[in-house]
Amino acid sequence: MKQERLSEIIELYRHRAKTARDASLFDKSREMDDFADFVENNAGAFLDDAYSRESELWEEYENNPG
Repeated sequence: MKQERLSEIIELYRHRAKTARDASLFDKSREMDDFADFVENNAGAFLDDAYSRESELWEEYENNPG
């Protein structure tokens, strides 16, 4: 997963949280902010996992070309 995609997810959920707050849906707003916080706080782990998996897949491909 690319850093840009993680940033898009965070931005999307921050926007959804604001929309929920504007509609006085405070529980939903909190859930959206909590999810955005989770993604933001764990972005490094998501990226590390994605790069590791990509490396594994590439290695498998190189070792089994046919």
